[in-house]
Amino acid sequence: MAGKKRAVDPDKYVRIASAEDVTSKKERELLIRLAKVEKERDEALGKQELSEQTIAALQAAQRQGAIQGVFAQEQPTGKKVKLKVFDHLKILRYDDNGKEITRPVFKTVEMDTYFLKIDMPPCGDTCLSINGERFYHGAVYEFDIHTLRTVKDIIFRTWAHDRAIHPNDENFYRRDPSWGARNARAISRGVF
Repeated sequence: MAGKKRAVDPDKYVRIASAEDVTSKKERELLIRLAKVEKERDEALGKQELSEQTIAALQAAQRQGAIQGVFAQEQPTGKKVKLKVFDHLKILRYDDNGKEITRPVFKTVEMDTYFLKIDMPPCGDTCLSINGERFYHGAVYEFDIHTLRTVKDIIFRTWAHDRAIHPNDENFYRRDPSWGARNARAISRGVF
């Protein structure tokens, strides 16, 4: 396991776009170094530079701050990527009991990509992890639409959990401080 190369996953597209707002200095430095390596790899493979529209979308995603209860919105990059997606099940044969033995068939489609800034709540960790891949708080990533939906759902549910365990009204079960003083006078007058 230690010497295995990590293969590129053909059914999702995820790239680090910016790591400027990552809170941990060590993680920020590692993500910036990884982004440089990815950029060098793209240049070696002859991939194109970012367009003005993509740069504007990245800057808009970076500007989104961590305001509690306000979720970061995805920004379309204007780029398209080709990914394999499930098409249908192909029946290969039938077993001895007559049950179908199937195999999934995939097709290649073009999908738009989006920038999203990861904004985790205080109860969350420094990152969220999907299938062992970490997405750090404060970093901007470029996602395909399917991965974007999954990441946004996880972030939304983490914020909902944070609101459930840390409600806005922290004094909900406490008595009103003036309640005792008002009733002490009422009791002394014989109202109760």
